[in-house]
Amino acid sequence: MKKAPGLTLIEILVTSAIIMTVSGLGLAAYNNFNNRQILNATADELKNNLRQARGWAMAGRKFSYCNENEDDRLVNYQISFFPDDHKYGIALTCLSNPNNPILINSFSYDGKVTINSDQSPIVFSPLTGETGQVITINLSLGSRSRQLNINTNGEIN
Repeated sequence: MKKAPGLTLIEILVTSAIIMTVSGLGLAAYNNFNNRQILNATADELKNNLRQARGWAMAGRKFSYCNENEDDRLVNYQISFFPDDHKYGIALTCLSNPNNPILINSFSYDGKVTINSDQSPIVFSPLTGETGQVITINLSLGSRSRQLNINTNGEIN
């Protein structure tokens, strides 16, 4: 009696197990890579927006929000975090209304990322861009984390 060509059940099961294991490892590696990319992109965007706010403060840029008269001047620029909405925003404060910062721009970030700052709002002084203290911002996603530091002179690393 001749054997018909084909695969046995054991051979099919072993092959299927190998394929599923390789696929599972590939998917886990992809998810890990994706989380790292999301965290890095969020941190880089936040760093750029912090630098933009500091640059506007150093330039004394008032936009058209502060009154046009000579007596009204820029008090500061600030970044405030709204973690429940997964947003943060750049606002400026004018002398004519110091208790009511004017939101200029807001930015959304991925809902899986958590941002914690030891100070909110982060205030940049006009002309110098100083914050007056060292500020630490922690970003985390799962087991990964990134840290941004702002020195007293406003330098962001």
